[in-house]
Amino acid sequence: MSTSYGNNLKLFVDGGSHDPSISMKLEGFPADIDIDTEKLQKFLDRRAPGKGPHATARKEADRPVFSTGIVNGKTTGGPIHAVIYNKDMRPADYKYNDVPRPGHADYTAVMKYGKDVNISGGGHFSGRLTAPYCIAGGICKQYLETLGIKVNAHVYSVADVYDTPFDPVGVSVKDLSALEEAEIAVLDAEKGKMMLEATAKAKAEGDSVGGIIECAVIGMTPGHGEHMFAGVEGRIASALYAVPAVKGVEFGAGFAAAAMKGSENNDPFVINNGKIETKTNNAGGILGGMTNGMPVIVRAAIKPTPSIAKEQDSVSLSDMEARKLTVGGRHDPCIVFRAVAAIEAAVAVAITDILLDKAPKTEEETDLSVLRERIDNCDRKLVETFCERMDITLGVAEYKKQRGLPVLDAEREKQLLAKIERLAGDELGGYAHVLYNTLLSVSRARQHKMLGGCGSEAKRLAAAIESTKNAPFPEKATVCVQGISGAFSEAAARKIVKDPTLTFKPSFLSVVEAVESGECRYGILPIENSTAGAVTGIYSLLLKHPVYIVRSAYVGVEHNLLAPHGTRLEDIKEVFSHEQAINQCSAFLSALGDVKLTYCPNTAVAASIAAKSGRGDVAALSSISCADIYGLDVLREGVQDMSGNKTRFVCISKEPEIYENSVITDVIASTKNEPGALAALLTRIYTFDINIKKLESMPLSDGASGFYLSLEEPADSPALGEALTSVEEYGTVFRWLGTYPEALC
Repeated sequence: MSTSYGNNLKLFVDGGSHDPSISMKLEGFPADIDIDTEKLQKFLDRRAPGKGPHATARKEADRPVFSTGIVNGKTTGGPIHAVIYNKDMRPADYKYNDVPRPGHADYTAVMKYGKDVNISGGGHFSGRLTAPYCIAGGICKQYLETLGIKVNAHVYSVADVYDTPFDPVGVSVKDLSALEEAEIAVLDAEKGKMMLEATAKAKAEGDSVGGIIECAVIGMTPGHGEHMFAGVEGRIASALYAVPAVKGVEFGAGFAAAAMKGSENNDPFVINNGKIETKTNNAGGILGGMTNGMPVIVRAAIKPTPSIAKEQDSVSLSDMEARKLTVGGRHDPCIVFRAVAAIEAAVAVAITDILLDKAPKTEEETDLSVLRERIDNCDRKLVETFCERMDITLGVAEYKKQRGLPVLDAEREKQLLAKIERLAGDELGGYAHVLYNTLLSVSRARQHKMLGGCGSEAKRLAAAIESTKNAPFPEKATVCVQGISGAFSEAAARKIVKDPTLTFKPSFLSVVEAVESGECRYGILPIENSTAGAVTGIYSLLLKHPVYIVRSAYVGVEHNLLAPHGTRLEDIKEVFSHEQAINQCSAFLSALGDVKLTYCPNTAVAASIAAKSGRGDVAALSSISCADIYGLDVLREGVQDMSGNKTRFVCISKEPEIYENSVITDVIASTKNEPGALAALLTRIYTFDINIKKLESMPLSDGASGFYLSLEEPADSPALGEALTSVEEYGTVFRWLGTYPEALC
């Protein structure tokens, strides 16, 4: 059970009175602050139990063990985490889950958390938790001292004995420092003795007493804090009420101001040595929720220790009957003396949190370091809120899972984005829309992660992995290629399948149909060229036909000018080849002059046409192997514009097959026809930390924007299935084309 405090700081306190340990984590604390651990321990010793007749007999050293946040005596800027290991525990002394102790949280804890809640020694509701609170407070006190700010308190009263109050206008550093060394933190030592006597008397009677602690903060400049809910009083009070025994808080004149007239309560302004001050300090150093430069004076009322030896009335929660109760165990007859350190800690934490707000405007306001510090504070708040929101989405996911609802509620998101734009206003509405569109994408991604990859394509991926598990890629198979012998597709087929039985088809469509019908196990299709780019027609075939990519390979493409025997270069009037080959040899063809360019299905067909033409004025752009196959002369070798030209071919099958080391996943997806649609699509992939190796646009028949994407992620990665589900959910068109190894070279 843990709880937290802070806007800029974030303080978490965890553990219970008789748990093995209690701890604190302090986030958002500035970096490079020197922390004197001996001084910190001395501060913790002021709160520790087992010191004197006015304190509990429980013995605890309260020595913190730091795991993060402080290195070589300096804060790192990261979370500061410290643990105190409990030693002197007696959980058997505390069995009050059925008959609750009056004045304790036993009854309310059982009502909230159930009859088995751990309330040994008060459990998480015990004053024992002020020990880790004091670790944070002691660290904050040292930080504040580097800024010239001191936070100290004294015992203002115990029972009916009152100490001398702080001078609300002239409290000094000397006065405050002296309190840290005193055995009893009072300004008047005689009053301290009288307080101990009153405590001893109550203890002898089996009873306890309470009191008031007064705390002063000096060195605060004017202008810190905000109005209404972010005011200094409210934030200090909130921190003080975390000390379990605090039952009342007042500032300055406090409740006494209710009996004053305005002329008496108002603090007149004066100028003292060039500095604006007030003659009196009934305001307690705070006006309108903001510091005015005077000492901040706050008092906390501490209730009498509720654990007393006197017999008290209670009830049995199980039997619903009256019971008499005598509380055993070890307890302070007066909490006030040890609570002084806890009050200082609470105020120091609150003041540090307040100082990390937007600073009062000064000449340094435009300094980059100041602005960056403010941004860091904003970022901490954003991240905390983001984490909280993402945790809530898990509850939403569970709700949808139980009811079979889809993750995406398009209408709800549309309404939310419209509301966000209105809240952000005209100037920032568009920016807010982009931010929240991304936020909603990652929120859905996390829900998908919780629910598992559950889209139809993700299920097909999982089934393919299972069906081909541990199977090697076949060395022999029937393979269909487009064109005739000598085509680059044939070279790709022989690179992918070790011993292929080849079938040639006239078009890429007929290759796909041969695979669909089962005529051939595999088909070879060109999908991209290193100089000419994507073969977009292939994308459309893959979208329309249920075939799957299982392998790919690069084939080096070198175009050569081939012609029938006896043909001279200057005789050529017409050149045959595939459109891409002609484009890739544009410079060479331009140098030939006025030559007709005729497109063919592929370069091998071009060589065949030239060989059969019976003409002496034609040539073909094709491979060297086609010169041997079709009996042509090589007039020029390597006539392409750029060297190193390669075409990537994919091998398709009727059913998805996934083999070892499959890390490339190809998909076709559509986006909505609206601004930011592509970014929203990519966010769904980026959220799962998946690399996008290729992104190519392609037209879709319904006018929507389509994209061919190659993703890099192992086939068996849970993130891949989750990403496929998330992308499938987004657009109107989505198809998983296959998952396969890196291309063979």
